[in-house]
Amino acid sequence: MASLRLCALAALVAALVLPSDALAFGYGHSEGSGTDLPGIHAASISLAGARAVGFGDAASVLLNPADIYRVPGRVLNASGGGAVATELVEDTTGKYSRNYASIANACIAAKIDLASDFSLAVGMARLSDFSYEGIRYFYLDPLEQDLLTNAESQESSGGLWEAAAGSAYKFGPVILGASGGIRFGSASYTFTETDYVEQTQTDSTWSRDFGSEPCFHLGLMVPFGLNRLGASYTSGTDEYADRVALGAMIYTGSSNLGAFGGELEFRDLGGDTEYTGRVFGQYSPGNSFTFRLGTFITQRPEMTDSEKLGISLGGVIGLGRVSLDFAYSWSRDERTTDIFSNPEGGFYVADSPSIVSVGLAWTGGRG
Repeated sequence: MASLRLCALAALVAALVLPSDALAFGYGHSEGSGTDLPGIHAASISLAGARAVGFGDAASVLLNPADIYRVPGRVLNASGGGAVATELVEDTTGKYSRNYASIANACIAAKIDLASDFSLAVGMARLSDFSYEGIRYFYLDPLEQDLLTNAESQESSGGLWEAAAGSAYKFGPVILGASGGIRFGSASYTFTETDYVEQTQTDSTWSRDFGSEPCFHLGLMVPFGLNRLGASYTSGTDEYADRVALGAMIYTGSSNLGAFGGELEFRDLGGDTEYTGRVFGQYSPGNSFTFRLGTFITQRPEMTDSEKLGISLGGVIGLGRVSLDFAYSWSRDERTTDIFSNPEGGFYVADSPSIVSVGLAWTGGRG
C-alpha cells in the first residue's frame, strides 16, 4: 500500500509541474489535425480527459482496453455533448471576439463478459473537432475605424471518429487489454472575402476526407481493490497523434468516500512531443451520487509563446442499474499567432471552449 501511494503521489506532483494540453478550438486546429476533445464521454470529461485509469465501462475500449474487465457484467454506454467556443483577437484594429457552437463528444459502446477472466467490448466515439468561425476586419486607417474597407471570414465543421472492438484478459493480478478499429471523418470549409468599397463578396469552399485508417490500443491495469495503476498506448493516424498515458487512482480512508489521481500523457506530434498532465478527484457523499473535479494543463516545447490551462467538473447519479453521468469542461489557449496566414502575424489570440456533456450507463449481470 505504501508503494502504491508513493506512485500516485509521484503522478500527482508530475502532473502539477508539467503543463499539459488545455484543448482549444480555433483556426489553427481547424486547419491542422483538429481539436482533441477532452474526453470521449461524460465520465472521462469529468476527470479531465482521463485515459489510463477509467471506470471499468464499455467506452474504455477506446481509451485503455484493459479497463473493460474491471467492472463485471454487461455494460452499455451512450453519451453526447455540445460546445460553445469564444475566439478573442487583438490586432492593429483593436480587440474583438466571436462565439460559435459545435457538436462536441458523441460515444456509444457495449461490453460483455465471455468468461470469468475474459471480457469483450465494441464502441464508437468522436475524437476531435474541426469547427471554427472567425472574422478579421481591415480599415483604411486603423486609427479611423469608421473607414472599413475589407473583411475576411472562415467557417468550418467536421470531426474525426473511431470505431473499435477489443478484449481484456485477467492474468493473475494484472489485466491486459487490446483493441483495434478504424478512424474516419471529414471536414468542410468556407472562406469569404468581402470588399466594402467595391461591394463584392467572394466565397471559396473546399473539404477534406480523412478516409478510413486502421488504429489500435494497448492497455495495462493493475488493480488493488478499488485502487489502480494504469497504462495505455494509442496508435496514431494522419489526423491523430499517437500517445502514451500513465496514471493512478487511489481511494482514501476505510469508507472509500473519496479518491484522487493523476495522469501523464505524451503525444508524438512528429518531431515535437506534447506533455499533458491531469490531476483529478472525486467524492461520494452517498451511494447514489459522486462528484468529480479535475484540471489539465499542456506544454509543447516548440510553442513557447502560448499559455494553456483547463478545468473540468461533473459527476454521476445512480438510479439502480442505470446511472446518469454529467460533465462540464472549460479551457483557454492564449498565444501569439497568424490569422488566416496573414503575413503581418504576431496577433494575440485566445480560444476558450466550454463543453457540456451528459451520458447514460446501464449495467447488468454477467451474460
